[in-house]
Amino acid sequence: GSDVFLTRKFDDGKFFVVKPIPSNAYEKLDIPQGVYNPISFSYNFQPDDDDLIDDILDWLEDFDEGDDLQELQEDLGDIIEDYLEDIKPCIIIKGKFTNSGKTKHIVMVVNDPLTFKILGDNRNGGAEVVLDRGITNTGNLQFNPSYWFSIITPEMLNNAVVGVIDGEEYILLSKHLNSQIYTAIFNRIEVSTTLTINE
Repeated sequence: GSDVFLTRKFDDGKFFVVKPIPSNAYEKLDIPQGVYNPISFSYNFQPDDDDLIDDILDWLEDFDEGDDLQELQEDLGDIIEDYLEDIKPCIIIKGKFTNSGKTKHIVMVVNDPLTFKILGDNRNGGAEVVLDRGITNTGNLQFNPSYWFSIITPEMLNNAVVGVIDGEEYILLSKHLNSQIYTAIFNRIEVSTTLTINE
């Protein structure tokens, strides 16, 4: 048959917290019964507020001009704190990096307009997915952060620009800051995300 396109908007925002344990987060979709080959899901994310982007660009300008390092780190800490407390980028990843007994917090934010496309597979890994009427069909969406970050070396993180919040160091990974690390990780997110229908 012909292609079927379904669209849902989340005008008030929709947030999911993914942790390294089985998650009960779910989203219910009404999809017509049928045989799909393939079935894919695309999530469109919106960018951050212009004001926050301006803050980052202003900070980068001060950094390039060689302003006081301590002040720069504190100012960057304020920007990172905004992300942790107030801003809801489309994807935010939080973790810790420990090397030689020293720990730095990692905050990666994906804050561009983004279309995240995922192809669904059946339980055998094939592209043909059968959705039957009258039963609940489930999909298991799996992320692989270990794979995302496996390309990053301790040296790269040790050389990253840091911000300071309450005396603790934070590494912000974004398109604008520590961008080489960000890009290496970002390029692995979509390709390693899997969706299995009716496992």
